[in-house]
Amino acid sequence: MYKYLRLYSLVAIFSLGNFSHSFPETSKYKLSNATVNKFYDYISAERKSPDRFLITEDGTGSFVWACPQTLCFPASERFYVKPCSKFNKTKTCKIFAVKRKIKLIGSDEVSKNLRTFKSGDTLEEVINKLKKLGFVD
Repeated sequence: MYKYLRLYSLVAIFSLGNFSHSFPETSKYKLSNATVNKFYDYISAERKSPDRFLITEDGTGSFVWACPQTLCFPASERFYVKPCSKFNKTKTCKIFAVKRKIKLIGSDEVSKNLRTFKSGDTLEEVINKLKKLGFVD
């Protein structure tokens, strides 16, 4: 009897628990107009593979990390976030995009076409995609 009670308790805990990893992160990040414009400038320029666009958690600040050398090696997220945070007065930063693809999405359910931008996208197209992803109201 005790064995079944433990099993039912575990099932109840897992079914009632709030698992935030199953929901996209986009709902908590809202980009300001200035950040959207900087992101548009970022995707419109020529991009190399290690380039990253970072945003502050409140969406008001941004930072572009571009490899200063011919050959760059991947590093941990902390390596990219540290200069962003310093540039934005110690605000916490997150990697928003690598090259022209948004990485700050916590779900694979979002289509690749919606997360990927082209250098020829207009500002209106970029804003519409960001609205669909929940980054802009």
